[in-house]
Amino acid sequence: MHVVSEESTIVIVGDWNIAIFTPDWISGRLTESQEIEVQIPIGSLGQPPRLGFDALFLRVLPDRLVLAPKDDRSGALAQLERVSTKVLEDLDHTPVRAVGVNFCFLEENPTEQLLGAFRLADQDYLSDQGAALETTTIKRKLIIQEKILNLTVERGNRGSVTILMNFHKNVTSSLEAADFLRGATEGLRVLAATLIEHAYGHTVE
Repeated sequence: MHVVSEESTIVIVGDWNIAIFTPDWISGRLTESQEIEVQIPIGSLGQPPRLGFDALFLRVLPDRLVLAPKDDRSGALAQLERVSTKVLEDLDHTPVRAVGVNFCFLEENPTEQLLGAFRLADQDYLSDQGAALETTTIKRKLIIQEKILNLTVERGNRGSVTILMNFHKNVTSSLEAADFLRGATEGLRVLAATLIEHAYGHTVE
């Protein structure tokens, strides 16, 4: 099972001032690089650009920040954490309501152990009625190690399985969000991989 890097993100929900996040501001605070990539969405009128620097992309929306790695290179997760924490500390006046650390995993050849999660009580009846299965999605909200985990496991009609893990924290300030993130993301990645190995019989590559 491998990580889908572009869907493995840190999301910070709050009231963000898009105008603050200029290339000059980013290069002076969030990175030592002077090369800030600005990508304008095609066909999405009014959407803010995606800003790229170092190993990550940053998208600033009025109600959230989304930080995503450019690829699966080593150290990208640590940089997401560092930049997220820096933004929260520098813009500590910003109202922040929640923070999420998200991991996405894809398996093209699922084990029987993983497929067993989709053997639901009604599937034989639905098949007998001629229903064609397109997707099966299982969603759970869990408390694990005192953390909220929103877990989604989805099987498509071609047999592949996607697992989405959202480690969520409701907060009342940007500094509380920074405290949640600081030093936490690698441990959350290990926890996610451990859950997949023991619950579904797959090793995360």
